[in-house]
Amino acid sequence: MNLIVKTRKNKLLAFEFKASKAPKLSRGFYEMMTSIKIDEAYLISPVEESYPYKQNIRVAKLNLELADN
Repeated sequence: MNLIVKTRKNKLLAFEFKASKAPKLSRGFYEMMTSIKIDEAYLISPVEESYPYKQNIRVAKLNLELADN
């Protein structure tokens, strides 16, 4: 788990970043989800379209727009 965010509504979101277009999660990730009671998780990967992975886990691409400084 690379990043955990608590929302204003007290939901815990977890983010895991992978370089693979066919990402997989480790057993430790699932154990962590259970132990700290993650509400939703996102597996960020270089995929074309996001899709559901497993219950409460979604594979998604990262869209970044960086401003010129």
